[in-house]
Amino acid sequence: MLNGLFNLIRKKKPKKIEHIETKNDKSVNTEIRNDENEKSVIQKSKLDIASNYLFLGEYQKAIIEVDNILKNNNRKLQLDALKIKGFSFYRMNEFSQSEKIFSEIATETNLPADLGNFAQSLIYNGKVEKGIETFEKALSLIKDDKSKIKTESYLIFDYYSSLIFLKKYEKAFEQFKLLSEVYKSYSITDTMFLMMRNIPTFNTFIDLSLELYKNEKFKIKTEIEFEKIKSKIDKYGKEYIEMKIKNAT
Repeated sequence: MLNGLFNLIRKKKPKKIEHIETKNDKSVNTEIRNDENEKSVIQKSKLDIASNYLFLGEYQKAIIEVDNILKNNNRKLQLDALKIKGFSFYRMNEFSQSEKIFSEIATETNLPADLGNFAQSLIYNGKVEKGIETFEKALSLIKDDKSKIKTESYLIFDYYSSLIFLKKYEKAFEQFKLLSEVYKSYSITDTMFLMMRNIPTFNTFIDLSLELYKNEKFKIKTEIEFEKIKSKIDKYGKEYIEMKIKNAT
């Protein structure tokens, strides 16, 4: 991959003046297109590098790469880069910075996932009510479409985990039921299977849901929902729920 990148940024020969003089000259148009394509590939390669730094926890390096990418005038590329920068600040607990970045993205795209990133930054930046309001706005865009509930399950999970963190169990239980439907629809609880479909891992979902189970007000309702989930999922998932409940009691 790096060898390919080095080939792209090789020193190019100067363009001949006579080629530029004719507007309709195909060689000029082809050369310009090739030049633009090379620049695009280079910027996408830089985006991959920034993404890898984020994955490895090298957040400052990711931010430096992103700042270079932002000099490009391709707005889609800029938005993808800004997400990496926003997540980098979020992982460093610099929630004011992540809030500012995700606000810019969400305002422009109005996509559920982007609104969710903005909402979570708001909550961890102490703006709880505005964060919940933003999460609810994001959910309103998908709640009537079962297919979108699956594809945006991470949005629901982020809201769910935020509500558990805030001990807002009434609202959390609503998200618990939504996520339960996702896992029941797949029936397979294997981690790799779910990750390939961009679904939060089943174990993480159950671990988080134990907070509801331990709460006296929601214990019975959560237990009933656990039984419904067990009736639709594989053996491993059933055993995991049973083990967790046993350890929690």
